[in-house]
Amino acid sequence: MRHAPLQAVVLLTLVGCGPSEARVDATHNRPIGVSRVPLPDFDVDSSVDAIDFAVDEEHDLHVVWRATVHDKDKPWIKRYETGYARGERGGVSWTAPMLLERERGETPHVLLIDDEVHVFFGSELRHFISMDDGRSWKELQKLLPGDQPGAMSFDAVGIDDTVVAAYLGPLSVDPRRSGTAANRLLGLNVVRWSNGEISSPMLLGQMVGSIVAIPSPRLTVAGRQLDLVCALNQEARTSEQVRGKPSESFEVSGHLYYFRSTDAG
Repeated sequence: MRHAPLQAVVLLTLVGCGPSEARVDATHNRPIGVSRVPLPDFDVDSSVDAIDFAVDEEHDLHVVWRATVHDKDKPWIKRYETGYARGERGGVSWTAPMLLERERGETPHVLLIDDEVHVFFGSELRHFISMDDGRSWKELQKLLPGDQPGAMSFDAVGIDDTVVAAYLGPLSVDPRRSGTAANRLLGLNVVRWSNGEISSPMLLGQMVGSIVAIPSPRLTVAGRQLDLVCALNQEARTSEQVRGKPSESFEVSGHLYYFRSTDAG
């Protein structure tokens, strides 16, 4: 199974079951598929707050999402569900949605490697694999061991039969903030999976950044070259006296970092 170039624009909406529609882009005289991805029939308030998808050489779409679901009787209680559905022939028809797991985590990522579908999510980079186009799933070993600081945000790409994941996380398991700002010493790491073997995390750099709303690093691959960009925000709080009264000012500054590998990471 390999990624294939898209021949038409496919618009996806996660609003429940519904018939597919077809329109024509008059400018390029090609079809635009508008398809509704089926979600589970939630009988309580819910929202989809993260999504990813990949397209295989048969133009089937493999879609994963994370939904936040509120308890029916106790709406202040939430659960987080990671689901999957496959859209056949570019979303003309859809398989029934499948629940992979309930766990709070960052945006799930789906990758197509050979004839396998891989899904990753959660702070320990939980790893699910399907070898029959998403009809059945099994969980493999997590990419990150439980005694290591987890991923606060991550991205993953496939190179040949290898998965490369880049993630940002604290350099210690102590989650406490330092000082009056939410800045922590964070590490940008890379971990690899290939044919069931998991590498030790490789530390690319240490950076000071806020642990509030950490942007996900972004990976791209071209041949054997990997390009990685990550963003970090730093908080600065200062206290002073204004007209005899204590006052605190708050500033945030953003920083971008770029890394490149020419040997597949």
